[in-house]
Amino acid sequence: LMLKISDLLIRSKDIRETLKEILDCVFDLLVRIDRAAIILLDPEKGWIKEVIHRRREGVEDLRFSTEILEHVMRLKEAFMVSDAETAAEEDIPDTLKLLHIKSVMCIPLINRGKLNGLLYVDSIKKPYGFRGEDLHLLSAVSSPMAIAIENALLQTGVRDMEGG
Repeated sequence: LMLKISDLLIRSKDIRETLKEILDCVFDLLVRIDRAAIILLDPEKGWIKEVIHRRREGVEDLRFSTEILEHVMRLKEAFMVSDAETAAEEDIPDTLKLLHIKSVMCIPLINRGKLNGLLYVDSIKKPYGFRGEDLHLLSAVSSPMAIAIENALLQTGVRDMEGG
């Protein structure tokens, strides 16, 4: 996964296409997840600018746990629940129960202290969609992803200032 993502990030092409390909790699690695998204944020205001997502065939619901997103945005640290059904009640955000999410993982995409986005994956069909090692692996690729996102935003800003 590290090599694939590094290769994708090195190639110069549209950042959205690259992020879609990264989601494909995540789906190949974590075969028990049902949905994944890369949420791009405005690093100054913290607002969601864009969501690039993917879901398994047969999964209709696209809603994510906003409580998890807000938690990771506020603390700027990864969050994981492997089995929402067996975890302690106080450790489980209400939206996990409401949306029938069995397991969830969310990793901040941070570069130079700026939160550029979030990588979110969950499973609504089965608990234990991933392991602790998966959190470490996705956390390891989060920094290169954040750098690529920031570089793409800078390139867009330069093109806008140059008039096209």
